[in-house]
Formats: sequence, C-alpha cells, structure tokens
Amino acid sequence: MTQNPQAFFRYRIIDSCLQQRYSVWNHETLATACTDAVYEMEGDRDEFSRSTIMRDIKIMRAEPPIGFGAPIAWDRQRKTYYYTDPSFSILKSPLSKRDIIHLQKALQLLQQVPHLEETAPWQQLSTQLKDQLGVGQNPEQTIIQFEASPKTKALKWLAPLYDAIDQKASLIIRYSPFTEETQQFTVSPWLLKQYNRRWFLIAWCKDLQLIRTYALDRINSIRRAPDESWFIRHDFSPEERYQNVIGLSIPEEVEMVEVQFWATPLRAKYITTKPLHHSQRIIESNEKGSLFEMKVIPNIELQQILLSFGPEIEVLHPITLREEIGRQLLEAARKYEDHS
Repeated sequence: MTQNPQAFFRYRIIDSCLQQRYSVWNHETLATACTDAVYEMEGDRDEFSRSTIMRDIKIMRAEPPIGFGAPIAWDRQRKTYYYTDPSFSILKSPLSKRDIIHLQKALQLLQQVPHLEETAPWQQLSTQLKDQLGVGQNPEQTIIQFEASPKTKALKWLAPLYDAIDQKASLIIRYSPFTEETQQFTVSPWLLKQYNRRWFLIAWCKDLQLIRTYALDRINSIRRAPDESWFIRHDFSPEERYQNVIGLSIPEEVEMVEVQFWATPLRAKYITTKPLHHSQRIIESNEKGSLFEMKVIPNIELQQILLSFGPEIEVLHPITLREEIGRQLLEAARKYEDHS
C-alpha cells in the first residue's frame, strides 16, 4: 500500500464519502471533498485533478498489498461511485501477512526500550497486540538492544504524566530540587523527554508563569488540579525549543553563539561520526587534528560534554566558554595534585 501520507489521507476521505450512499460522488465531487478536507486540516487549498481521483480509486480497488480491495462500482443511472458492500470501509480492512510481520518487528523493537513495557499505556497495547493478532512473541535472538537505564522511582510517574499530557489535565506536583526545599507547583504538563538516561517533564508552571523542566526522580507526588478547566499550551514545539541547545537547560537571556574547538585526530573521528549537535561542521582538518564549529546556546550540558573529552579537545571560542572550561580543568587537576 502507498507510503504517501497525503494519498492515504485522500483514500480516507473518499472512503468516508462513499459510505454516504445517498449523495452523488463523481470525480468532481470527490476532488472537492478531498480539497476541502486538506484545507481544513492543513490550511492549504490543493486542487486535486480528475486523474488524481481516478488513480486513487484504481488503487483503492486493487487487492492488498497494493490497495484495499475496495468494492467500488459506478452507477451509470445516478452517475455516482458507490460501495457494493454498504458495510465496507478501508479502516476495517484486515491486516495482511506482511503487515503483521512488520507489526511484530515493531513490537519487538519497542519491547527493547528500557522500562517502556512497565508503563500502563504500553502494557495495554502490548497485551492487545499479543492476544488479538498473535504478535510480539520474543525472538530467538536479540537483534537490537538499547542502553539500559537504572530503575528509579521516576519510572512510576511515566504513566500518570503520559495520561495527563494526553488528556490536557493540569497537575499539582510536589517537587524536591537538589539545592532547595520541597515545593508545590500547579503545572500544565507538555512533554516527557529523556536525556542522558534520565526522564524529565517539560511543563508550564502556573505559579511562576514560565516553562519549567522537572526531573521525574525528584517528584514526590502528583495529583490532578481541582480546577480541571485550567490548562495552557501556547504553541509549544519540542523541535523548536531544543533545536539550538544540547540537552535540556535553556539559560535565560543567553544568545546563540558559534562554538569552536580543536580535536585530536582520533577524537575528531568519533566526533565526526557522532555529532554533538546538528549544526556541527568541520572548518579545518589536517594530520594534527580538526577544527569544529557549531551554533548553540551555551549551557551546563555543553560544558559537561566538552569537559568529558579532557585533553583531547581545546575550546577556542567564545572566550568566556574557553575560560570556564579551562578553570574547571585546572580545579580538577589541583585536586589530584593535592593527593600526589
């Protein structure tokens, strides 16, 4: 079957139209219905041609795996397409053998995600797929294995936070930062995000009127806010929010800068094959090493990554970052000198 999302969207619209047996559906009316549906969904008015609708109907009629085996016929008297089987819908089409094989592989892959199967939504889906479709049996050998995360109390919050985000429900959480007293916040939960083997909640804090990041292993309790009507979303986009940073922290009033660092030949190979950031590029390279550049907002995660390379890299720009990395390396070296 087609891998084109827009084409499949048109199939669904045509399918919905043909279930309305008392309306007239020809190439023109089906094209109009598809155009209106795309406009309502995406705001773009793509005018679909007669040939596009004819091709869609041909594919829908085709047997799996090409199409859906849709029983579409043409009524010459009424000049309309219709389903010879009034109960038919492409959404009711049974999965093909190939579909089940792909679903089984996907299920086995998801089972490898650390602790995912311990969350309530995944448990229910996994059980249904195994029982109803006979998929999800453990393979004879492990093909893909993810890095395991230590089990912490944070995992018990995944399911209730997932449900709250999905249902757009505000929460009251009790939170214990490492450097402050335990506090209570009313939040609109937006996103669950994993970084460096830890889980975090990104939420709008009603009390502080700003976006906050909460580590799940520091949450003490969660309960629904009494005012169920309160929920704020803004135009939050995870891709846009984190595209200019490494990690999660976004310092206030800190602008994006060009970070340049020199890496030894061996370390440069690792950094090239595993970029620190999508903006990373090589400016210069020779037998002594490579000069890298990336455009990011400096934060603590960036410092931690650069420090992890030790003497194999040298930060050149900006000077403030170079001095901070140098200061921390000197402080670490002095601690070793004190015990020599």
